[in-house]
Amino acid sequence: MDFEQAIAAVNATLKAHCDRSLTDLEIDLLRGAWDNRTYEQIAAASGYSLNYLQRDFGPRFWNRLSEVYGRKVSKVNARAVLSKGVGESGRVDEWESGKAGSRSTLSPHHPITPSPHPPLSPDGAAGRVGGAAAVG
Repeated sequence: MDFEQAIAAVNATLKAHCDRSLTDLEIDLLRGAWDNRTYEQIAAASGYSLNYLQRDFGPRFWNRLSEVYGRKVSKVNARAVLSKGVGESGRVDEWESGKAGSRSTLSPHHPITPSPHPPLSPDGAAGRVGGAAAVG
């Protein structure tokens, strides 16, 4: 399985469980995990602060995927879990997608979105690294 198949499988699973698709940042995080990158490397490539990805967004995202897949999903094991969840046809296996068991309790109204108060980047700006400070 390649990364594009994995993303399609995760999108199908999310659609079935909570009627939504992956955001660009979620895809960036999955790509980083797939390629065995560090959070520092993912942050540099995505433009988000290391602290935000590692301590806020990342843990929330992995927890949501864990709920959807019914097993622990983390940056370290994401590739293995997602690869196992897709059969040779490229379709998500029913057991792995949760259709064989109970439906997820995730609400379609609570997608994983950036915090309204993201941590400060190393240069003191909120949100994206190098961005303007949040005024609120």
